[in-house]
This record gives sequence, C-alpha cells and structure tokens, in this order.
Amino acid sequence: TYALAFEGGFTPASVLPDVPSHFPTAETGILYSPRNYDGRYRGPLLARRALAGSENVPAVALASQLGVPRLLRFLGRSGLSTFDQNASFYGLGVTLGNAEVRLDELVAAYAAFARAGRWVKPTWRQTGGTGDGPEHPLVSPRTAFWISDILSDAEARAYIFGQGGHLEFPFPVAVKTGTSQAYHDNWTIGYTRAVTVGVWVGNFDRRPLRDSTGMTGAGPIFHAVMLAAVARGTPAGH
Repeated sequence: TYALAFEGGFTPASVLPDVPSHFPTAETGILYSPRNYDGRYRGPLLARRALAGSENVPAVALASQLGVPRLLRFLGRSGLSTFDQNASFYGLGVTLGNAEVRLDELVAAYAAFARAGRWVKPTWRQTGGTGDGPEHPLVSPRTAFWISDILSDAEARAYIFGQGGHLEFPFPVAVKTGTSQAYHDNWTIGYTRAVTVGVWVGNFDRRPLRDSTGMTGAGPIFHAVMLAAVARGTPAGH
C-alpha cells in the first residue's frame, strides 16, 4: 500500500491520520472501523512512522485514498496469485492482510525492493533451476529506496517495538512483521541488498496460536536465519 502510494505522489513525509475512523463497506449501512494493534490512536503521523510502526489505521486510510481495485492490481503485479475475489469481497482490510498469500510469493514481492524496484519470479533450486525467472519493473528505484529506508529505521519503529530485540542487526536490514486476526499465524519478512528472508509461524490446521505475534513467534526465527544467511555469504538475489 505504501509503495503504491509513493508511486502516486505520497512521500515518507506525508501526514496520515491515526484517529478513530469509519469507512463504508460493500454492505449498506455497515461501516469498517479499523483499530491499531495496541488499541491506541496517535493523531497525525508521518507516513515514515506509520509504516515503520505497523499502525493499522493510517494504512487503511491510505488504502481508502488509493482504492481497493487499484491496490489489488498492484498486488497482482507484485506476483501475489491468491487474490481470486473482487475488490468488494476484500474491502479495505486487504491492506491489513485479510486475504491469504503464499510465503514464497510474499518473499519475492519484498525482494523487489532490494532489487531497486524490479520483481523477479523466484526459482526453486530443488527443481534444477539455476537462474532467475521472468522479471519486470514493479516500482521506481526511489520508491524502493524509501520503503527500504523506512523498514530499516530502528528509531522510526521504536515507539511501537522498542529498541533492541529481534528486528535489529549489526548491519542494515529492512524488516516488517505481521500478526493475523485471532492469532491464527504470524510473519516476519525482511531483506538486505544480498538476501531476503521470510518466516511464517502457525498451525497447519489453523488452530490459533497462543499470544504469538510476528515479534515473538516469527521474529526470533527470522533473526537467526538472517544472521546465518549473511554469515554464509548467500549470493545476491537468492
């Protein structure tokens, strides 16, 4: 959502509303009222802080301005193949993750930011592939830089995540966490210029996790894998 907005004239310095908000839905008389993970509202927020802190309300407000059909088309260009319903089915909640995605496709989408905006179809080593697959420009190098700069800014996310912990490294890493509603699963995705790592934590039978979030569930695994990948000198782009 933020990448699409940056392509359309928004910047990390754009001000977004983090206030109680109500948005119309496809059902007459039914409004969507998003809440932040901690239940708090922080008033006007710079896009940099809103994205770095994973605040829900500003993201929904931004998606409302962009329009869900436009956002879905962008997600399709990002290689996400599982959006098989129309815009009214998903609504604005799509920006918060109310639709299922594949881990490999989500990792490839984030890797585009590490490649200065170029999306490359992932290749599975087990099938004998040795080179990169088809590719196309996804966003401008400027947008890719802005997203990477924000997601690697420990100070910008400190007001939500605190300092230290599993999202910080002795080298620059752009990282984003996610926790699904009712704790069904959680994610941590991040990248350097050389490697992109994605971690999913959940139960295959969809039983909810117990108080496990992207920070406490996927986060520690992501931290260990990223350190190991960098230590091994993983070739750029894999």
